[in-house]
Amino acid sequence: MSQKRVYLFGNGKAEGNAKMREELGGKGANLAEMNHNRLL
Repeated sequence: MSQKRVYLFGNGKAEGNAKMREELGGKGANLAEMNHNRLL
C-alpha cells in the first residue's frame, strides 16, 4: 500500500489545504493556505 507523503506547493498552487492539518502538520497546512491565498 502506497501513501502520499510529499505534497507540493508554490506558484499559487498547493496540493494541500488547512483541512489536511493531521496529514501536513500545522506548518504544512498553514503554508498550503498561504499559497492558495497568494501570500507566498
